[in-house]
Amino acid sequence: MGTNGSVSGNVQEGIKGEKGDVDENGLPGIMGATGKKGKVPVVLFRARNVSPDSGLSNTIIKFPIVAINSGSGYDKSTGKFTAPQSGTYLFILQICPEKNHNVLMTLRTNSNTFGVLNQKNSHDDGPCISTSGVTILLKGAKVWVYCKSASSGDSVWNAGENGNSFSGVLLHTGTS
Repeated sequence: MGTNGSVSGNVQEGIKGEKGDVDENGLPGIMGATGKKGKVPVVLFRARNVSPDSGLSNTIIKFPIVAINSGSGYDKSTGKFTAPQSGTYLFILQICPEKNHNVLMTLRTNSNTFGVLNQKNSHDDGPCISTSGVTILLKGAKVWVYCKSASSGDSVWNAGENGNSFSGVLLHTGTS
């Protein structure tokens, strides 16, 4: 700085102002962009028919015709659904017992039962009955249909697309 108060030739240094008052709170910073909620991944399946349809007592029920399997959770060879994602799931079981036959089936995960279906059919070709259950699963947990008891012989009749079925859908991700 030169003796005449100039800086770099023709720029002059200004006079300093008074110090301002100290405020309790400063100005808030710039907020980030609003976040977006993640989408629930599509996890759903529907499998139908029962194979075999006799000798069902104390067995895992298999539904060999898979209509949809988004998320690849249902395995028709084992009859079990494996959760590809942790979350809250809804499962539905529909069974059509043969005339004068009874069935007792449950929706299970590990050793827990969360849906029960118990019916003695006294009608011809119907009615089909259903149960449902909601459960929270961790990724990798399995759900299946277990037949606790059934009449001997052909216990259920395969009533086509709208008959025996096992289905499930992910409602919400996470476990809390």
